[in-house]
Amino acid sequence: MFETAALLPWLLWSALLALEAETFVAMLLPGVIGGLIVLVGHFQTALYSFFALALFVIARRAPWKRSVLVLIATTLAAFLLGAIQILPGLELTAQSDRAAANFHGATNAALVPAALATLVLPNFYGAASGNYSGPPDITQFYFYAGFLLLPLAVIGIWKKRSWIALALMVPALWYALGPRAGLYSVLTLLPGFKSVRAPVHIWFVVALGLALAAAAGAAWVAERFRKSWLMVAILVATAGDLWYWNMADNQMAYMSTSFAEKYGDPFTAFQNSIAQVKQKPFTRIWSPYDTNAFGPLNSSLEGRTEVTYGYNPLELSRYSEYLAALEKNASLLNGLAVTHGIDTQRGAMFENTNVFERISAPPQVKFVANHSAAKGLLPSLDQTQWAIVEAPLRPLAPGATTVHIVNYTGDSYRASYSAAYECLLRIAVPYFPGWTAAIDGKSTPVYAVDDALSGVFVPAGSHELTFRYRSNWFAWGATISVLSVLSVAGIILSSAFRLRRR
Repeated sequence: MFETAALLPWLLWSALLALEAETFVAMLLPGVIGGLIVLVGHFQTALYSFFALALFVIARRAPWKRSVLVLIATTLAAFLLGAIQILPGLELTAQSDRAAANFHGATNAALVPAALATLVLPNFYGAASGNYSGPPDITQFYFYAGFLLLPLAVIGIWKKRSWIALALMVPALWYALGPRAGLYSVLTLLPGFKSVRAPVHIWFVVALGLALAAAAGAAWVAERFRKSWLMVAILVATAGDLWYWNMADNQMAYMSTSFAEKYGDPFTAFQNSIAQVKQKPFTRIWSPYDTNAFGPLNSSLEGRTEVTYGYNPLELSRYSEYLAALEKNASLLNGLAVTHGIDTQRGAMFENTNVFERISAPPQVKFVANHSAAKGLLPSLDQTQWAIVEAPLRPLAPGATTVHIVNYTGDSYRASYSAAYECLLRIAVPYFPGWTAAIDGKSTPVYAVDDALSGVFVPAGSHELTFRYRSNWFAWGATISVLSVLSVAGIILSSAFRLRRR
């Protein structure tokens, strides 16, 4: 989020050049910055950055045709340059919980008006002293940027007519207040806005507006009093003030204790437990919820092993349904190939002795017509006897099947199997486009099994199954992005060559 927000001033500056210059290269520049914003990878902040760009262009009051051209060119160029991330991201989003999300009427972390007091009183909520008593997330409601910010911003708007700063501040602040203020609900009718929450995150646009207004105010003060030392005094006072309140005396800025004191016991216990667990092949750990009580939230990264939990703003919707069904049918952990679980009450790890193999053959198959029917059967599903498959009915006979995984690399499985009859192999991998299967090198369809898992129908006899993931859209996105980069570079170089010849 910080990396995206840091690029916003560059985006507005490049748009200013594009609005004022006549060259085609100037028109490309905001698209290049926009592409960088996309590639940083935080959708909500990128969306707010382009929203700020639209406000900025409107406030500049340039000829409307040129303004529209700049906005269209920037959006198109940003999409082409960022396609390597956008196209796979759209596919993931379409399969995630966010696809059905609509925060039109309700959201979380809207701006609390009282939090604006932190603009002038850094310890208003007790954040600086470490005795916080404000809204739930302390990091979202602390806005202090110096005691001179507001006075200088008022002077800038009043004396220097800093309308651009006002154009950034007012709509963004209005939106940040959430549904009760009105603008938030209107904007959720636009593409993208309905899928993001926590409107207070748009504060960085307000902050930039305040900074621009304060800069204009400082310029007026310098022009009015014509004292060379005055600007130096303003800068020194601001820097000292921010150093004290936002760094030296602020409990949020730096860790006041060592890592061992803060995280030592839980972290060490987690690492020790994980080390023992990882001795066994195909380890997969389950927790009832994301927790840092026993191991960090992203313990898959910290422990370098597979887990079923962790922070994920784009969790697959089918996978969410499967995890939710665990509350009524705990045996579903077996089908998910969970080898160990975390007891969050005791802060200990336990072994699941009933776990299925990563690739297994259920004795019987129940065919259903659609996703909704599969979801409805999850709470009562006995995976030792049945598997649910979203596929047309086909005759299958129960029989002995053995499976041996020959090779596994995270995004691919290679297994040999022997089956008396044609059967279903259930694979404990979340169902997602891009997973492909082949029997002895010949492609075969992949089906959704037990709502969230994957499966393949395989012929009788002894054969080899390969199951691997390759993004459907990464190659397309990479091609578009690379060609776009080469095109932009070619245009800039040819323009520079023509300029040099002149």
